[in-house]
Amino acid sequence: MSKKEKLIARLLAMSSDFHYDEMVKLLDYFGFKGSFNVRLSPKLHQRAALLAMEDKMSLNNFVAESIRERIFRETGNPI
Repeated sequence: MSKKEKLIARLLAMSSDFHYDEMVKLLDYFGFKGSFNVRLSPKLHQRAALLAMEDKMSLNNFVAESIRERIFRETGNPI
């Protein structure tokens, strides 16, 4: 597990009085390059690929948009 992954695990295990904005500032210190590997079940991979094709978008854009929508639902902050 990388140093960044260990930090994220520690932050997620902390009590809820640690605010989202504080976590973002702390994580910004380590920087993010914008890419990561995701492991999915074959069925989930297939369904996501089909939905992406239906929307005439790449699987990468489909995943990014799905994450963006979830973040907005949870935080109310658009990215």
